[in-house]
Amino acid sequence: CYIDMRVSGRNEDFLNKVKNEKNIQLIKGKAGKVVVTDDQKLIVEAEDIDHAKKMKHEADMVILATGIVPEKLDLNFEAGKEGFFNPKQKDGIYFASCCKKPMDVSASVKDATSAALKAIQ
Repeated sequence: CYIDMRVSGRNEDFLNKVKNEKNIQLIKGKAGKVVVTDDQKLIVEAEDIDHAKKMKHEADMVILATGIVPEKLDLNFEAGKEGFFNPKQKDGIYFASCCKKPMDVSASVKDATSAALKAIQ
């Protein structure tokens, strides 16, 4: 179950492969509840937006992920309307990775490396 998916590059290729897997079902909608039955089965109760109905689905595995929300810190740095720090600050201050915007692991590593190199220079 997903609300929206934002993928790019090789992750887009991976998503297309996943969509074609017969044992994987992607459902646009919010999961409302996960119930563990007496016989240890997982039942996901969710809405299916594309078909305008509520559903129950038995799953082998459930992975719950949260969105990235910026921490409200009382710091004297500029932040954008979403609450993430602006990349350009005072000289010598470099923000990296998810304090600037949501990023995947690969982009975070590259961004952190870039910030470290700028700081060294």
